[in-house]
Amino acid sequence: MSSLLSNSKINELNIELSSVPATTIASIDDLNGKPAAIAALIKYSHSQAYCIVNKTVDTLDGKAVQVGQKNNEDAYKLKLITIEDELEDRRLLPIYYQAHHVAEARYAAEHLMDRLAEGVLGRGNMELKKNITIDLFDSASNALWRDHVGFIVTDKFQFFQLTMPAAKAASFLVPCQDSHIKLVKGEDAQNNVVDFDSTLSPLNRSGYLAFIFSDCTVLSADRGSEVTGYLVARGNNIMGVYAEDVSIAHALLKHYITEFKPSKVVLCARRGDWQDLVSDEEASLRPIYRRHTRAVPSNVKWSKIFALNVGLNLF
Repeated sequence: MSSLLSNSKINELNIELSSVPATTIASIDDLNGKPAAIAALIKYSHSQAYCIVNKTVDTLDGKAVQVGQKNNEDAYKLKLITIEDELEDRRLLPIYYQAHHVAEARYAAEHLMDRLAEGVLGRGNMELKKNITIDLFDSASNALWRDHVGFIVTDKFQFFQLTMPAAKAASFLVPCQDSHIKLVKGEDAQNNVVDFDSTLSPLNRSGYLAFIFSDCTVLSADRGSEVTGYLVARGNNIMGVYAEDVSIAHALLKHYITEFKPSKVVLCARRGDWQDLVSDEEASLRPIYRRHTRAVPSNVKWSKIFALNVGLNLF
């Protein structure tokens, strides 16, 4: 299951999974006691979570497995009991049984996500009000996540990952002239932009911001005493661009390219943004498939989000 975008983001940025705030990790060990599958959720609220990792060893791809509790101390540590080549064929069984019976032998991802969903979001109203979001690189894996793991809702937006030479990207940017772009560090970075970030969504991102700012470059766009946007980046990875309008977003990205000289820019955005960059022949695009278990989150102000940290955060 290497199609999960977050797996590559975590590896590329060399992030220790357990250090990501509000993250709960579940795992399955194989018959020899070695890790065979792992998944992790970030909790945003009592009803919303985001899947940042789901890895399974190749030997379990397409296999149905039975699992059990590894020990009594940690409900998220599971162990393999049996491995079967195919899922149970329930096509000739009664409709009610097909729809509602939970088989003991299922894909590893099903076991992990069920355990995490119940533990992180609770049992109450799980089918009606509680939602988990996931981002995938590979459309071929959609069937697994939709039909078996329960990510049945397609997002209303299309997303993509853009990669292109930084100098070429800068040549297309048209920045505003009335914003002051400055580098902010440490507590100043969080204090400088946290109020602006709160205008993006009611979700509490203070812990995430403190974590991501601790090892990234943060640029703030100011008009007078008012923060009008910010950018977070590490090396070639543009991990977020948030701004009142597109000209401020362009100013932030152009300042980062000019001052920090990355060789290329890699960013994730909604289709329709960065059109001049996207249409250039040197731009490489990779589609991102965003799916949800129950509903598309409606509490995000997408008009201010020009690049999002897909793989580590909802936006």
